[in-house]
Amino acid sequence: MNATQPLPGMLRRYLPILTWGAEYSRRTLANDLIVAAIVTVMLIPQLLAYALLANFLSHPVISGFITASGIQIAAGQAEGGAV
Repeated sequence: MNATQPLPGMLRRYLPILTWGAEYSRRTLANDLIVAAIVTVMLIPQLLAYALLANFLSHPVISGFITASGIQIAAGQAEGGAV
């Protein structure tokens, strides 16, 4: 580490959010939230599969998850105007 480097430069080096955070907009936040929701929806079945392999979920919990997933898909299709 360079002892002559100014403190703000060091902070920006170790905390990059100080650099890009100033330019973070509402549009970027909205896009980030959409991506987070998509990744979450994609990971839930994978996590459920890992749980089933570990044997740490009961049948009622799995059944409830599957039923809730079906209801959520059906509601999403009704809202989105399914073809």
